[in-house]
Amino acid sequence: MARNAIVTLEAGEWTELTSGDVTAIRVQSLTGAPVRLTAAGETAPEVFEGYIELNSREIISANYTLADLWPGEEGATRVWAWCSIGGKVSVSHA
Repeated sequence: MARNAIVTLEAGEWTELTSGDVTAIRVQSLTGAPVRLTAAGETAPEVFEGYIELNSREIISANYTLADLWPGEEGATRVWAWCSIGGKVSVSHA
């Protein structure tokens, strides 16, 4: 299911950014603290490995697939975000 939304992150908790399986996603950080992004399956990750860190207003564009961004994460179909203080991210995917 497509998504084009602002997603609220709970402080210190992984939040799923996708509304189903995706192959590509655009994410922009709208918070003042670093936001960690990782790809996984339907279950939230349990460790901080292989994440991408976005600072405020940084963007990952949708012209990269999950396989491009996380080539070592086999079976990754969902994107998750974590921020120590919580915050918001802008998300868009088909």
